[in-house]
Amino acid sequence: MFASSNPEHAVRLSNRRSEELDPVELACEMNRCGAGAWLERVNSMTRFADDIIIRRATAEDTASIASVLEQAFAGYKSLYTHDAYAATTPGIKEVASRLNEGPGWVALHGDQLVGTVSIVLKHERIYIRGMAVLPSARGLGIGYRLLDEIESFARANQCTDLFLSTTPFLSHAIRLYERFGFRRTDEEPHELFGTPLFMMEKTVSIVVGEQFRQQPSGIQLDESEISTMASVPSWGEIESAWEFLKRHFAPTRLIPARSLAKGSEVEVFLKLESELPTGSFKVRGALYALHVAMSNKRLTEVVAASTGNHGAAVAYAAKTLGLKAKIFLPHNANPVKQSRIRELGAEIIAFGKDISDASAGAEQYTHKSRGFLLNDATNPHVPAGTATIAIEIINQLPDVTSIWVPMGDTALIRGIASAAKYVRADVRVVGLQAERAPAYYLSWKQGTRVVTETCDTIADGLATRIPIEENIIAIRELVDEVRLVTEEQMLDAVAHLQLKEKIRAEPAAAAATSAWLADSSAKSYGKTVLLVTGCNISESVLTEALSRANKTRN
Repeated sequence: MFASSNPEHAVRLSNRRSEELDPVELACEMNRCGAGAWLERVNSMTRFADDIIIRRATAEDTASIASVLEQAFAGYKSLYTHDAYAATTPGIKEVASRLNEGPGWVALHGDQLVGTVSIVLKHERIYIRGMAVLPSARGLGIGYRLLDEIESFARANQCTDLFLSTTPFLSHAIRLYERFGFRRTDEEPHELFGTPLFMMEKTVSIVVGEQFRQQPSGIQLDESEISTMASVPSWGEIESAWEFLKRHFAPTRLIPARSLAKGSEVEVFLKLESELPTGSFKVRGALYALHVAMSNKRLTEVVAASTGNHGAAVAYAAKTLGLKAKIFLPHNANPVKQSRIRELGAEIIAFGKDISDASAGAEQYTHKSRGFLLNDATNPHVPAGTATIAIEIINQLPDVTSIWVPMGDTALIRGIASAAKYVRADVRVVGLQAERAPAYYLSWKQGTRVVTETCDTIADGLATRIPIEENIIAIRELVDEVRLVTEEQMLDAVAHLQLKEKIRAEPAAAAATSAWLADSSAKSYGKTVLLVTGCNISESVLTEALSRANKTRN
């Protein structure tokens, strides 16, 4: 057995580097600390992270590796026994011996070694050991990148099983391993010289890249079957989006939701997209799409129409990439989301009664100006960004059976469904729409475009009334089922997530959870992932949801 050496927690670049905050609190940090200070911290950390180089360790690195191990674990010394601490922080000779037993990797910032890990191969199994990141370099995703190197090595050497031992008190390291797809084994806890340890394992079944289809876990669709559809990204573009976005933030957490399990054989997981910058999944598509547009031509301003989350994502992307942003919002837009957009430096234009009106206003403006219109319902690159969610899910949970996805303008579900079907055609993708905004549900069901007169729903992220033909074709080909959820069901799900799982979610983000709670047959669905897509809920709506929950209990 090998003691893990990684207290590094590899949180998103947007997170406050604090040992005291709960991860749920971190998800909505930007609202509290202010966009200016937050962006300054993110930009500084991003510059540092971009300079990190990962390479194979050599004999010349042994002294620096020993030093990193000592510094990384100094703060935890009192929690180990004397002998266990000595084994966890080996000296130069022991480090050299380990490198002779198996390969190692180091992370460098300039000439400084800031992270390290090594492995040993036994009976076609890889055991990870000696993993550590300097305290001054934590929070930049270095631990994740080191694990990624190990996984690439495993695939190249046809090793499908990764193992590590860790201590219960290294909670941040455990969260990193879980995010990377490790799960606790059934093996009984053991000790290293009197310090408690437990084993974690991961089965390597897929990879993003050329080898992705070499270890299939289901019947995959040929790329030509999908990429010829309108509004669906090619596999090559999904790979490009993955490579670009992983430089900006780490994969979001996939956590078990025991309060939602409906039987002994049911496992339910929550994919916390609310932990991304701006508190919503939308930043994936906006950042990647704007990056592609800027690669093709010189831009000075980006324009978007939104009910809130897409607008904040575009504002964030524009700020990150150095552009001005103008966001058209309906007059009744969520005040929390309006505030977030303003904090990111974008100009807000109030226009019309709903997203369709706001979109018309944005189009009129761009016809008269030189701005670039980033419409997430029609932009061909946005779904490539959201497709990376499915890649993360299948990496984190290779035997997932179904993914439940809130469905507004369909960019999210088109991306997720296309990536899932490329890799695992047997994964069931379920879309959820608001009962009071059913345009895409009706269009999916009837096979023709159905326009509704209104989309008056508490779930502003699902409020669409004019479907787009190409998007209908795509979801009819890729989405296995579409369901409707009521206003009351979404409010109840908001309360359930807040009270039972300590997760803050807006109504649209709780749509998948609401459908799951309402489904009496859900116990037959195996391993299910429910997306939680955003945390930008107004206090009035949250109060209403919690009040309903209190009345139900009483």
